[in-house]
Amino acid sequence: ALVSAEAAAVMRDPRTAVVVPAFKLKGKCHEPSSGMPTGIARGKYQLKCFEHYIPRLPRQSQALKKCLELSWCEQFCPTCHTHGSTDYNAWWAQQDVLRRITCFDSMRYEPYVMVERTSDLPYFDEHYFGYG
Repeated sequence: ALVSAEAAAVMRDPRTAVVVPAFKLKGKCHEPSSGMPTGIARGKYQLKCFEHYIPRLPRQSQALKKCLELSWCEQFCPTCHTHGSTDYNAWWAQQDVLRRITCFDSMRYEPYVMVERTSDLPYFDEHYFGYG
């Protein structure tokens, strides 16, 4: 199981949001020497880039650890206020247990979250209109 039965029960509560620590692959798609293509050519270029990186995406915690050890991955924006309240060390240490975040380190905290899909859940949060 990906999570304990207790954690799964908590996650089914429509009032619960589970923070997902953010990581990213290092590297980027380099622009062609003739400059960035436009239109359909740009779409094909971006697809080729994604196809290059998708096989490297870790799908399990052990693979993520290996990706970090090899410096292929890194924590997303470790010095940003937007992810600063996510305690990565505590996340790595926990074993099938959800940990309550009792206080945010910044009013600009913008974590990635998982929520139970319900009919009351909007398609998106209107408060985030105009962000990035």
